[in-house]
Amino acid sequence: MQKLEDAPLPTVAQVEAWRQEARRRWPEFELVFTLRAHRGRWEYGLHLEGGRAWLDPPPWAATPHWQPLAALWRADHGDAVAELFERYPDQAALLVPTTPALPPPLAVLRHLFALMSS
Repeated sequence: MQKLEDAPLPTVAQVEAWRQEARRRWPEFELVFTLRAHRGRWEYGLHLEGGRAWLDPPPWAATPHWQPLAALWRADHGDAVAELFERYPDQAALLVPTTPALPPPLAVLRHLFALMSS
């Protein structure tokens, strides 16, 4: 049997703490943390499930994006989950559209009227 790399695994308590914090911040979503052994190393995946169906595509990963387990831990003693919490501090931050904002309706009407009167 091949030995996996020696990156520290998060404890069950740590994963549960991340999930509780995610539920507090994003009540409509579930943070899914997954581990897998792949090509002799541990990898982790983070993604969110749930939320509002009208967001298509969702602005967050809906399936795991696999990373080496060593990438979970940061040099400053932080972790990738804490960075996710910083980037999206609450549920409203998750729901910000990723497409460019549409112009205000009045600007569209003015443009149409200008085209019609030309």
